[in-house]
Amino acid sequence: MLCAVFIAMLFPCLFCSGSSVRITQSRALDIFGEMEKKINDGKGYPRIKEELLSEKGFFYVLTSKGQLLMHPNSVFIGRDFSDVKSVQNILSRDRGNETVEEGGVSRRIIYAQLRDGNYLCLSIDSNDYEDGIGGNTESVPKK
Repeated sequence: MLCAVFIAMLFPCLFCSGSSVRITQSRALDIFGEMEKKINDGKGYPRIKEELLSEKGFFYVLTSKGQLLMHPNSVFIGRDFSDVKSVQNILSRDRGNETVEEGGVSRRIIYAQLRDGNYLCLSIDSNDYEDGIGGNTESVPKK
């Protein structure tokens, strides 16, 4: 049941419209880096819900224990996803990217641990890329 809720969290119907917006890997990483810097510079968490990449992309924040702290769909805030394999993978690294696939839909999750210990995550429909992000080539295991 928890895994089904996690999949719903990654694919919120709020962002399910058929968008033709596409983005390069480089631009996605730039957008992620800008948000990461804003938070790490002590300016507090910006309004995550308003920081959408496209109709199929959004930011969310996980605590270091796998609980959802911020998400565009408030129904998921406070839920514990620590038992979900992809969340466990995120929590085991300082930064990286994961592909999550369910029901023929693939999403790319770019993530980094913030100075406060939480994880900033950017979720984008894999079809929105001009060029894909392959594997976990940029993942950095925890020290």
